[in-house]
Amino acid sequence: MSTDVLAFDLKRNKSELIADIYISADTALVNSRIYSSDLKTELCLYVIHGLLHILGYDDHKAKDIAVMRKKEAFYLKGHLPVGRQASKSQSHT
Repeated sequence: MSTDVLAFDLKRNKSELIADIYISADTALVNSRIYSSDLKTELCLYVIHGLLHILGYDDHKAKDIAVMRKKEAFYLKGHLPVGRQASKSQSHT
């Protein structure tokens, strides 16, 4: 399985928000077909996922994954009323 999002926190101190987020458009296209969502929704989900990592959220433990999926769904729903629920995704590592 390909990596869909890579997020790098580049801030030098706590008052900055500087980051690079790399998104695999190819993976987003494949996953949009798997999860029956549109490409725009999938790409927005990846941006949200990357931003959550930059803000300090993690997805290595089941509890943390649940928190991230809930936040992804909240922000995705707020910005794109159409598309799949983020909680159905298994594409994030």
